[in-house]
Amino acid sequence: LAEIKADLDSVLTPERNQGLVNIDLTTKEIVMTFNSSSLYISGGAELLPSGEGIIRKVSDALNGLSFYNFKVDIEGHTDNVPINTLRFPSNWELSHARALEVVKFFIQQGIPADKLSANGYGEHQPISLGSSPEDLKLNRRIELKNREVNIIVNIFIKIII
Repeated sequence: LAEIKADLDSVLTPERNQGLVNIDLTTKEIVMTFNSSSLYISGGAELLPSGEGIIRKVSDALNGLSFYNFKVDIEGHTDNVPINTLRFPSNWELSHARALEVVKFFIQQGIPADKLSANGYGEHQPISLGSSPEDLKLNRRIELKNREVNIIVNIFIKIII
């Protein structure tokens, strides 16, 4: 895991230096936390050009890890501020659409579709129960979690959007 984290640190050095991403390593996981404004506009699911650049770097790193035979669940999460647009009648739809956009982008970048899945949880799995702007920001996120690897590690990547 330390080697994987070092590779991710190296690939995302400019983003880390700009405060757009933080990469942490625990005893069993890697956690990547991304600045929300670099991936999506508020209430939208399309990746911004800056978000595509960051996700492209992550996909390049994941493609380089292909020998681990990982599978990744991409989970979308929102805050509890209601949304009700024609496209997104609730946070469920928004969270799933955001996760699905990441899946589609990964597939375009060469990650096999059978290694990916998208799920939306809306506001129902919050990290923080507070209502401050910082609490709401923590809950708006995309999480990438591995489902299976051929070695005894758990690669967990969390992207805050």
